[in-house]
Amino acid sequence: MSTDISNITHLVQLATTPAFLLTGVGAILSVLTSRVSRIVDRKRQIADLCRTGCSASEYHSELNNLNHRSITIHWAIYCCSFSAFCICGVVFAIFMSEIFNEHAVGENLIAWLFSISMVALTAALALFMREIRLCSQIN
Repeated sequence: MSTDISNITHLVQLATTPAFLLTGVGAILSVLTSRVSRIVDRKRQIADLCRTGCSASEYHSELNNLNHRSITIHWAIYCCSFSAFCICGVVFAIFMSEIFNEHAVGENLIAWLFSISMVALTAALALFMREIRLCSQIN
Protein backbone atom coordinates (compact mmCIF):
# COMPACT_ATOMS: atom_id res chain seq x y z
CA MET A 1 0.00 0.00 0.00
CA SER A 2 2.83 2.41 0.79
CA THR A 3 4.26 2.00 -2.72
CA ASP A 4 0.90 2.98 -4.20
CA ILE A 5 0.83 6.12 -2.09
CA SER A 6 4.40 7.00 -2.99
CA ASN A 7 3.62 6.43 -6.69
CA ILE A 8 0.58 8.68 -6.43
CA THR A 9 2.62 11.29 -4.58
CA HIS A 10 5.30 11.21 -7.26
CA LEU A 11 2.65 11.43 -9.98
CA VAL A 12 1.07 14.50 -8.38
CA GLN A 13 4.51 16.10 -8.08
CA LEU A 14 5.13 15.48 -11.79
CA ALA A 15 1.77 16.99 -12.69
CA THR A 16 2.11 20.10 -10.53
CA THR A 17 5.31 21.24 -12.23
CA PRO A 18 3.54 21.98 -15.54
CA ALA A 19 0.72 23.54 -13.53
CA PHE A 20 3.14 26.20 -12.27
CA LEU A 21 4.14 26.85 -15.87
CA LEU A 22 0.45 27.15 -16.71
CA THR A 23 0.14 29.85 -14.04
CA GLY A 24 2.91 31.85 -15.73
CA VAL A 25 1.30 31.46 -19.13
CA GLY A 26 -1.98 32.65 -17.60
CA ALA A 27 -0.25 35.77 -16.30
CA ILE A 28 1.14 36.47 -19.78
CA LEU A 29 -2.35 36.00 -21.24
CA SER A 30 -3.65 38.56 -18.76
CA VAL A 31 -1.08 41.10 -19.94
CA LEU A 32 -1.89 40.38 -23.59
CA THR A 33 -5.63 40.83 -23.08
CA SER A 34 -5.06 44.14 -21.33
CA ARG A 35 -3.11 45.26 -24.42
CA VAL A 36 -6.11 44.37 -26.59
CA SER A 37 -8.40 46.45 -24.39
CA ARG A 38 -6.11 49.47 -24.77
CA ILE A 39 -6.17 49.11 -28.54
CA VAL A 40 -9.97 48.81 -28.57
CA ASP A 41 -10.33 51.81 -26.25
CA ARG A 42 -8.16 53.96 -28.51
CA LYS A 43 -10.12 52.88 -31.60
CA ARG A 44 -13.34 53.88 -29.82
CA GLN A 45 -11.84 57.26 -28.89
CA ILE A 46 -10.94 57.91 -32.51
CA ALA A 47 -14.40 56.81 -33.65
CA ASP A 48 -15.96 59.25 -31.16
CA LEU A 49 -13.68 62.05 -32.39
CA CYS A 50 -14.70 61.33 -35.98
CA ARG A 51 -18.39 61.49 -35.02
CA THR A 52 -17.88 64.90 -33.42
CA GLY A 53 -16.51 66.41 -36.60
CA CYS A 54 -12.82 65.56 -36.81
CA SER A 55 -11.61 64.22 -40.11
CA ALA A 56 -10.91 60.50 -40.24
CA SER A 57 -7.96 61.16 -42.52
CA GLU A 58 -6.19 62.86 -39.60
CA TYR A 59 -6.15 59.52 -37.81
CA HIS A 60 -5.44 57.29 -40.81
CA SER A 61 -1.85 56.43 -39.83
CA GLU A 62 -2.80 55.84 -36.20
CA LEU A 63 -5.72 53.61 -37.18
CA ASN A 64 -3.43 51.68 -39.50
CA ASN A 65 -0.95 51.24 -36.65
CA LEU A 66 -3.75 50.15 -34.30
CA ASN A 67 -4.92 47.56 -36.84
CA HIS A 68 -1.40 46.13 -37.12
CA ARG A 69 -1.12 46.05 -33.34
CA SER A 70 -4.49 44.36 -33.05
CA ILE A 71 -3.59 41.61 -35.50
CA THR A 72 -0.21 41.07 -33.84
CA ILE A 73 -1.59 40.87 -30.31
CA HIS A 74 -4.41 38.55 -31.38
CA TRP A 75 -1.84 36.13 -32.83
CA ALA A 76 0.15 36.42 -29.60
CA ILE A 77 -2.97 35.52 -27.61
CA TYR A 78 -3.64 32.59 -29.93
CA CYS A 79 -0.08 31.27 -29.54
CA CYS A 80 -0.14 31.75 -25.77
CA SER A 81 -3.51 30.00 -25.50
CA PHE A 82 -2.22 27.14 -27.65
CA SER A 83 0.80 26.89 -25.36
CA ALA A 84 -1.52 26.63 -22.34
CA PHE A 85 -3.56 23.98 -24.16
CA CYS A 86 -0.40 21.92 -24.78
CA ILE A 87 0.64 22.27 -21.14
CA CYS A 88 -2.77 20.93 -20.10
CA GLY A 89 -2.11 18.08 -22.53
CA VAL A 90 1.18 17.40 -20.73
CA VAL A 91 -0.62 17.08 -17.39
CA PHE A 92 -3.26 14.85 -18.98
CA ALA A 93 -0.61 12.67 -20.65
CA ILE A 94 1.27 12.29 -17.35
CA PHE A 95 -1.82 10.91 -15.65
CA MET A 96 -2.93 8.76 -18.58
CA SER A 97 0.50 7.20 -19.09
CA GLU A 98 0.51 6.22 -15.43
CA ILE A 99 -3.06 4.94 -15.42
CA PHE A 100 -2.64 2.83 -18.55
CA ASN A 101 0.98 1.94 -17.76
CA GLU A 102 2.16 3.14 -21.20
CA HIS A 103 5.28 4.98 -20.11
CA ALA A 104 7.12 4.86 -23.45
CA VAL A 105 4.18 6.32 -25.37
CA GLY A 106 3.48 8.79 -22.58
CA GLU A 107 7.06 10.01 -22.43
CA ASN A 108 7.13 10.69 -26.16
CA LEU A 109 3.79 12.45 -26.08
CA ILE A 110 4.80 14.51 -23.06
CA ALA A 111 8.08 15.51 -24.71
CA TRP A 112 6.33 16.54 -27.93
CA LEU A 113 3.57 18.47 -26.18
CA PHE A 114 6.06 20.27 -23.96
CA SER A 115 8.26 21.15 -26.95
CA ILE A 116 5.31 22.43 -28.95
CA SER A 117 4.17 24.41 -25.93
CA MET A 118 7.56 26.11 -25.61
CA VAL A 119 7.64 26.96 -29.33
CA ALA A 120 4.15 28.47 -29.09
CA LEU A 121 5.08 30.41 -25.95
CA THR A 122 8.24 31.71 -27.62
CA ALA A 123 6.19 32.80 -30.64
CA ALA A 124 3.70 34.55 -28.35
CA LEU A 125 6.47 36.45 -26.59
CA ALA A 126 8.08 37.41 -29.92
CA LEU A 127 4.72 38.72 -31.16
CA PHE A 128 4.28 40.59 -27.89
CA MET A 129 7.65 42.27 -28.41
CA ARG A 130 6.58 43.14 -31.98
CA GLU A 131 3.37 44.70 -30.68
CA ILE A 132 5.33 46.78 -28.17
CA ARG A 133 7.56 47.97 -31.02
CA LEU A 134 4.49 48.93 -33.05
CA CYS A 135 3.07 50.72 -30.02
CA SER A 136 6.16 52.86 -29.64
CA GLN A 137 6.30 53.96 -33.27
CA ILE A 138 5.67 57.64 -33.73
CA ASN A 139 2.80 58.42 -36.10
